[in-house]
Amino acid sequence: LSRTINSESATGSEHRITNFSYVLQSVTLSRPCILANMTITIKVPYKTQENKIDYISLKVPQNATIEGHCSIVISDMKLTWKDGKAKPNDKENSIKFTFINDHTNFSLFSIDLNIYRDEGNFKNATDVKQWFNATSDKDLYLFVASVKNEIHRCNNETIQKVGEGEIHMNSVSLIAFNRDYDLSSRQENKCSRKTGTKTFPYVTSSGDKYCTMARMSIFMEVPYKTKNDTKIASITVPTFASKVNVNGGCSANLVMMQLIWPVSSNNSQANANEKQNSISFLFFKNETTSTIYNIKIEIFTDETQFKDVEKVGEKIVIDTGFDASLFPAPAENGIYSCPNETKITNDNGNVTISDVLLVAFDAEKDFSSKKVIDCRGFLFEDDFNYIIKEKDTNIPCTVANMSITATLHKDGQELHVPSNAVATGICKAKYSQMTLSWPSNTNATNSITFHIGQNKTHFFVFQIAAAIYDDKNKKMINGESYIGIDLFSAAATNGFYRCPNSIDTELDDIRLTITDVVFIAFYTDENIYSPKVTECPKLDPNSTTSTVPSSPTTEPIPTNATVSSLPTIEPNSTISTVSSSPATEPNPTISTISSSSATEPNPTISTISSSFATEPEPNHNAIDYNYFVTSAPNVYCIAANMSISIEIPYKTKEDKDTKATLNVPINATVTGKCENQWSTMELNWTASSNNTENNTFTVNFEKDDSNYFISSMNLSIYPEDHHFPGHDTTDRYKFNTERIHIFPAPLNKLYKCADNPSVTAKNAKISITNVTLIAFNTNEKITTDSVNCVPANDTTESNVGAIVGGIIGGLIVLVALIALFVVCRRRRGY
Repeated sequence: LSRTINSESATGSEHRITNFSYVLQSVTLSRPCILANMTITIKVPYKTQENKIDYISLKVPQNATIEGHCSIVISDMKLTWKDGKAKPNDKENSIKFTFINDHTNFSLFSIDLNIYRDEGNFKNATDVKQWFNATSDKDLYLFVASVKNEIHRCNNETIQKVGEGEIHMNSVSLIAFNRDYDLSSRQENKCSRKTGTKTFPYVTSSGDKYCTMARMSIFMEVPYKTKNDTKIASITVPTFASKVNVNGGCSANLVMMQLIWPVSSNNSQANANEKQNSISFLFFKNETTSTIYNIKIEIFTDETQFKDVEKVGEKIVIDTGFDASLFPAPAENGIYSCPNETKITNDNGNVTISDVLLVAFDAEKDFSSKKVIDCRGFLFEDDFNYIIKEKDTNIPCTVANMSITATLHKDGQELHVPSNAVATGICKAKYSQMTLSWPSNTNATNSITFHIGQNKTHFFVFQIAAAIYDDKNKKMINGESYIGIDLFSAAATNGFYRCPNSIDTELDDIRLTITDVVFIAFYTDENIYSPKVTECPKLDPNSTTSTVPSSPTTEPIPTNATVSSLPTIEPNSTISTVSSSPATEPNPTISTISSSSATEPNPTISTISSSFATEPEPNHNAIDYNYFVTSAPNVYCIAANMSISIEIPYKTKEDKDTKATLNVPINATVTGKCENQWSTMELNWTASSNNTENNTFTVNFEKDDSNYFISSMNLSIYPEDHHFPGHDTTDRYKFNTERIHIFPAPLNKLYKCADNPSVTAKNAKISITNVTLIAFNTNEKITTDSVNCVPANDTTESNVGAIVGGIIGGLIVLVALIALFVVCRRRRGY
């Protein structure tokens, strides 16, 4: 129970973050999500020596430790402190406020208390040194205000019962689910609370335990017959508890919730029959997911909503059928949230359900630990300036905020990338791309492209390329970093990278200075549960910028160094070289230090075992490629990243023509050989988990005096049941391309192309995209110089043709005019 004692309402003041004593910062976005000011007094019950119940009042200090979590539906703020009278060995007290967002307003949902009855305050208590743990009722609906643009402010005292204790809250100023830096535009909502209003108007229970808690707006369009034609009745299910009865029952895996409301009719026959409208929900959960399994609606016609109806009191049934699979949430302590409309179409009528908050199971469990599924996803798009979406699903795969300044080395020009730069890109399983484009002062197009990779543990930006127009010298400046710079790295699952520092990245003749980075790649809706935030290291106070060099560097060990100048090493110990960039480093090399180094006085570097001193340096570039062929130790003559898809037509046992699509895995086994003029790379992988047959994809390279290219491809594919369902043969499909000339590049340069070219090998279609490739390489370190393909929609060639055609046409006209001029002069006798 709670009650409010009236006093003069608070007057307005500036809504500044510094005006709030309790501020909880968002983990994912660098802004506060809960801001609160209030005076909190807790009346804690205890048992006296006379076996009576008495109370001690404890105040929550303004400097209490603040922790909690922020999400789009449920957030909580926990205040922890030790009372001033407590002894050093006494425990800390805590109060936790859980807030809920119903898509329109926020409110205080519940309060948890954990108070330690210390000896300093509870001197006369028989239960001293014992905990008072209590939780308030659910759905308190206190301190209500608009999520979007209001602050709840009230000087009145609110008293809330929590178990056998009480909480007195005065002078409350509160904002929850905040997403703004600027709070000045928020309007005050003063001491508002609608009696009887709840976040969840529909609740089913078993005994004194909640089963299901639901909030939703339900609207129906029901066709009906009049004496002359057909009309449509519009019906809205009541949302106030006083106007609708909620029945139901629950078990471990099945819950039924029925909403019942009276028929709106003055017809005596309808009233006599006591007909009632109803909508029944059947919820089901399996090991992983809970859903609405079935919805059944029974509506009786009446004169009010079915005007001119032919027959009053007739029942109309709308049934979704079983396995409707609506509003999925985690089976264990899940909640589903969706403000959007879900439309259900049926011959007997259409149903629109919106503004859904649904706890189908585990309604008694702690709301602050609910696993939220929101139909909008984890991210609010307007929180980010740059967004790349998956084309098929329209779900963001890469989102980013960052400030970028491009400096041209030649003349020091600085260009700032605008926050409204157009973001385009690619969303793939292991490779993504984000390109920011904006016009220069002369309407040329500037662009910066981030190449993004992912391995089993992390995502990361492995290369940045830029094309910046030099307004002073009237030419385009191109630059790119080396491959493997490993920027903005965070966990592959639920990863979120954030860095306020300034990072300088060299791109040949361009320097990029990037600050205030918030970056998520390979986004999935799993992020909603528990984002794993990676913060960049804090800079030295005397430094403001960290630098990414234009090429990889290694720090040599001085030839005159001694072991004393190196880290201390215990006898028989090992050194593990652990990379600071787990996204791209191979397994760390472990080298053993000889035990003599521990006993020899002032040993020199030569006392380190030869295995450590002579271990060849790994080719750091090679680890950036999924496929590579070696021609000598540490020399990768072929290195490639590419996504390969193969489409093969085949006949089924029913003599039907169909197609199989296979993707070459990035962990395919690579073999091959490199010769002077021809080289081969062969990719082998298991056809399916149910057999031991292998598939083979072979790429043949050729070179001339200045360039290399792919000259042919071969396929050998085994028709297993997974990719070739119903196939009529077990013979291998073998295809060879004719002589081709694709992916050409100058020798000792990389070829890059994000486009999607396809090659035909007999009837098979081979599509290759997101290509980074080099062949006939002879260097230990793979070059970073590259050439890019011409996109399929590039109009350069046609434009050149038009220009050349125009020039030729102009020359023809000019020649004709000269000839005409000469003829005229001759006729006039000149």
